[in-house]
Amino acid sequence: MQGLVTGSGQSYLQSFSCTGNATPVAVTSLTVADADIAIVCTFVNQRVAQAPPPPSPAPVPTMSEYAMALMAALMAAMGALALRRRRGR
Repeated sequence: MQGLVTGSGQSYLQSFSCTGNATPVAVTSLTVADADIAIVCTFVNQRVAQAPPPPSPAPVPTMSEYAMALMAALMAAMGALALRRRRGR
């Protein structure tokens, strides 16, 4: 039997196997009679390493508030000039 079990925030890979005279019944149980001898069972509980966290996102270039104000002022000046040229015709 094998399986991945999650408990207490960690993931574990468990494995259980028996050799000898034991009679396996279903997948999760084992029947042992009085006459059965030399049964060896092994249980392995191995912690699975967690995946590394995703990389941090790349910084996105932006403008400072002063650059944004300057750009708005330039756009307003360009709009005013365009209106002046239209009226001048």
